[in-house]
Amino acid sequence: MILLLNDNVWRSLIPFEFIISFLEYTSIPSYSIAWPFKLLPWIFIGLPYFFISLVPLSATFRDENPFSWPIFINYSTLPLKFTQFIYQHTYFQRYFLIPWNHLVEWCEYGHELISPIRLCGRYVKFAHMTKRRWEIIIEGSDDELNWYEYEFKYKPSNINKYLSIVPFCHMPNLDWRLWFLPNDAARGIPPPNWFLVFLERILDHNQAVLSLLGSLPEQFRNRPPKYIRSLLYDYRFTYKCEQDTKVLVEKTPHVHIGKTWYRNLVGIYAKANKNEK
Repeated sequence: MILLLNDNVWRSLIPFEFIISFLEYTSIPSYSIAWPFKLLPWIFIGLPYFFISLVPLSATFRDENPFSWPIFINYSTLPLKFTQFIYQHTYFQRYFLIPWNHLVEWCEYGHELISPIRLCGRYVKFAHMTKRRWEIIIEGSDDELNWYEYEFKYKPSNINKYLSIVPFCHMPNLDWRLWFLPNDAARGIPPPNWFLVFLERILDHNQAVLSLLGSLPEQFRNRPPKYIRSLLYDYRFTYKCEQDTKVLVEKTPHVHIGKTWYRNLVGIYAKANKNEK
């Protein structure tokens, strides 16, 4: 939550390197079965810092800088100190740590019994989150001069569209898979074959594929484009002071400012046309 709001400002204020090293230290206690205790640092640290992260969120709609507030600077590390005190306390180790390990042993035993029939599994969260939000944007054209954007249902695309709400029982598979591609592109990995086929299906005006997208460009609602390309943009939230600058127009050809998103062009990810098929 903190990193997604504003990475550049947060890294200049909160010691992320210290937080990460502290989490790694507290997540590996000297006991045989320790994985349930990996949740505790995130409860004692992650939850308080979630509320702290509301400060830059409110700053998005203001012109002032809350990071210069003395109360914010002095008390931003209190969750770390409190967690360290909890872990080093004798009563915590005697009355909670040891009984919990016995309970975990029973759970491990039960998991080993039913694991061959694949009735359950262990949930594993991401170990690392990206510090930038690169997004893939798909555009179509008839002359390679005027390009029109295809919007997505859930992932960021339209810079003026408010954040979408994803139902808890629904998994937007396409939007989810597209989140991994910019990370691979940053490491020099070329676009996967399924994505190139996805672009070809848009050129075919395949209705099953188009139904996975949001709103289509008016020019290509009833017919396919001749050219298709995907661009990489660096996204972040738009600040209020940026929204108030004149009208919400482009500052430069590669920077777009909207009501919700501010994006900067990184480069071309992949492209295709009907002649290459």
